[in-house]
Amino acid sequence: MFRLYTSLLLLLLAVSCRQNYSHSISSHELIAIDTTILDDTAVNTFIAPYRDTLEQKMHRIIGFNQKTMSSDRPNSPLSSMVADIMLAEGRKFIDSADIDAEPRPSLAIVNVRGLRTSLNAGDISIRDVFEIMPFENVLTAVLMKGEDVDSLFRHIATIGGDGLAGASFTITRRGAKNIMIDDQPLDSDQMYHVFVPDYLADGGDSYFVFGKAVEKIYTRLKLRDLIIQHIEKLTKQGKQITFDGQARIVDARKAAK
Repeated sequence: MFRLYTSLLLLLLAVSCRQNYSHSISSHELIAIDTTILDDTAVNTFIAPYRDTLEQKMHRIIGFNQKTMSSDRPNSPLSSMVADIMLAEGRKFIDSADIDAEPRPSLAIVNVRGLRTSLNAGDISIRDVFEIMPFENVLTAVLMKGEDVDSLFRHIATIGGDGLAGASFTITRRGAKNIMIDDQPLDSDQMYHVFVPDYLADGGDSYFVFGKAVEKIYTRLKLRDLIIQHIEKLTKQGKQITFDGQARIVDARKAAK
């Protein structure tokens, strides 16, 4: 098995180093990967130290959560907490990088579908955070015109909400109303920083409105790392995970039924 992996690797390296190379497959064989394949002792011995080290790191406890936090629309504890973290770190990045001479109103958005599971009550391990955020998404600062931010909120209204921080609004049958950013009404003539995962900045989950961005800055800050650092910081301060509990998005359509 080990020789097979080595041969495949050498083949890939050879192919990648050649120019204008084309090929075709003349024959193939399906090889089932199941319990009939015996373990390779040499391979197991080779990877064991790395596997054991990784397992030890993944099981490290970094904090404690009193109550299970889920991710759902229009609001949820987990999506609100992650959005809060993104907003705080995004603002710090803009300030430290000295990107703007003047501070701009800002908000953060995280797609609830990007948070793959709940954060259960009890001890929190590194593994728990990886299960919530298994992707390599990085924090992205998107500079947008106010009129395009209005379109952004209209999109969030059509999907019934998403994780939001630094802003609030109401979903009505006519779209997004009462949009507030940094405690001020949305101004079409203002410029805003919107902090999002790079997946959304690139149009994922139908966030095509980010294609109208004036500027996109892809930081090297992985969202998963930011969540871990936030929990570790709270733990060092003797605090547990909390969020303000306020509804950032009100779905008036449900109340009207």
